[in-house]
Amino acid sequence: MRRANEVVLWECGTRVYAGEDVWRAMSGAAPRSRTMLVVSAGFAAANFQLVETLRIHLGIDADWVWLVQAPGTVEKAEELARSLDRVGAEGVVAVGGSSVLDLTKLACRHLADERILPAVRARGARRGMIKLPAESSVQLHRTFVPTTIGTAAAVRPFASIVLRGHRRLVDGPGLVPDIAVVDSTFTGSLPPQSIVEGISASVMRAADWYVADENANALTEAETQTVVGLLVPLGMRAGKDGLPARDRLLASYADMAQFGLPFAGHQPVVTASEAVAAEVAFETGAHPGGVLAALLPTMWQAVDDGDGRLGSRVRLRRVWDWIRAAGSPGWPEEPGPGVAAMFRSWKLGSGLECDAAAVSAAGVRALRFWEADVPALAGRSAPEVARWVRDAVLAEVRN
Repeated sequence: MRRANEVVLWECGTRVYAGEDVWRAMSGAAPRSRTMLVVSAGFAAANFQLVETLRIHLGIDADWVWLVQAPGTVEKAEELARSLDRVGAEGVVAVGGSSVLDLTKLACRHLADERILPAVRARGARRGMIKLPAESSVQLHRTFVPTTIGTAAAVRPFASIVLRGHRRLVDGPGLVPDIAVVDSTFTGSLPPQSIVEGISASVMRAADWYVADENANALTEAETQTVVGLLVPLGMRAGKDGLPARDRLLASYADMAQFGLPFAGHQPVVTASEAVAAEVAFETGAHPGGVLAALLPTMWQAVDDGDGRLGSRVRLRRVWDWIRAAGSPGWPEEPGPGVAAMFRSWKLGSGLECDAAAVSAAGVRALRFWEADVPALAGRSAPEVARWVRDAVLAEVRN
């Protein structure tokens, strides 16, 4: 158990504007001079008029618009930092999904402390999770506008970045923005299946954290139950026709709430499931979210079979009961088969293909890069980790 006097750090310096069409309040929230607009290229192409209206509303010159093509890489973060420095930017408004928001976090952090991105490069060659040095000088003003649901990238105190093709997580102070604008206007163009995938990612994160949290208490339990109780019915409805603005906002609230004070100190930056999924995704080229959806039933089955290092069987059964009650009584009562049935009904996680060499390599890489930061992986062998991947692949074939 955590000691009663142990310090819990909750970085909460972000002011959040949330609602429908609330982005117009940004004119008073973001500085109007020397501000760069950083936008997802895909979002800008699909929503040109909205982006142009935002640019004009904020008084940003067209020459100060910087487009980002996913994925977010260290090289792109370096390029953005140079651009911000070259024009003498005093603020940045970033509009996009987690790739855009996370590379903007790192570019701004690097602009204030030139040790940051070299540290990411050096440490990322050896570790999956990179700890930043203590926060240094004041950063420029940052406003984030998320265009997706499910990552909570606008408020989470860490960043995901690609280094030499490998997904790396960067954790440390100074990564949350000054302003987050959570506006259903900017998620209106999401296809229904993208909304389902985002909600699923948020449900998986909340449930996986709770299962793995040795210090879970009555408050985190109540918050987790509330979060999955809100998200699962939204996921059930989203697959057919998407969600109206009000429900997209509710999904965003439930997603971002997982980074609030009740969860402070209970949020592992990465769980064993996520670490293994990241390396399988690298080996196969598949999307990490789809890999996690394929892998999680196997990992949960291991917990249900008594692997206490991965998490608590009691908490697993409890959280699955909450998910099933909010979703469908037709899903199996057992967590492993149950969450697999949920993913199938949501059209997630199908088609994972991974040959024997890739399975073995993923097991080796998961330990090499993540064992030091994920207690559930400590002391395990590569064949043991690879067996989870192999079982997940076989389950996909059977289904």
